[in-house]
Amino acid sequence: MKKLCALLVVLCVLIGCVGCAVNEPGTDKNELSNNSFTDSTSPKDSHDVPFILYFDSFEHISELKSMLEEDESTVDEYLRDNQYYMNGLKSKNDINGLFDDIGDLNMLHLDSASGYSLAGITYYVSYGYIMSTYKNDNDIVRFICYINNGNLEDNISEPAELKTAVIGNMSIGNKTLGLHSVDDEKSQFALASSIETENSQITLLFTEDNDDVIQAVIGDNVVEAPLSAFLIK
Repeated sequence: MKKLCALLVVLCVLIGCVGCAVNEPGTDKNELSNNSFTDSTSPKDSHDVPFILYFDSFEHISELKSMLEEDESTVDEYLRDNQYYMNGLKSKNDINGLFDDIGDLNMLHLDSASGYSLAGITYYVSYGYIMSTYKNDNDIVRFICYINNGNLEDNISEPAELKTAVIGNMSIGNKTLGLHSVDDEKSQFALASSIETENSQITLLFTEDNDDVIQAVIGDNVVEAPLSAFLIK
């Protein structure tokens, strides 16, 4: 009986010690709970998701611009249904701002007489460039139009495709462009060039590797004009 009592006393002492350890200042249950909540909801270091607007034709860009004539409810539904809302276009003011930014941007367009057709236009809003892709049965032509918001040398780095030697030439209007061999086994393109306008710098990429064909088929059918000139009125 005495042994049992002694055992109970020791057990009570141990329980008391454990209780003191759990309830020492600064670590009560409420404080632990609050700290856990703060940790789980505090901002994390992460990159913002880039805004990317995709159009499969100039008609769709024109359609977006036509929303400026509609009421806010119609515009809101259109922007949500066409994935524009999640990429930064949430109101008529945003649409208007978009065309203020790129409506007068000088771009290149490949006329259908070339045998190529437009496959899509992607505006990488967060990175400041528009990529237009044209295709025929065998080849691809891509124009990457960098928006010049100041000094081109300060805002646009020279693409790797243009750092190789010039192996040929092509002309667009009265401008002569050097053609560079694309020295990258992973690239689908064989030749590259570039042209500078008043408010943009454009990299041209070709899967075709014959400069004579590029001039006759592509160079003679390229139109340089503001984006607004390609839209349906």
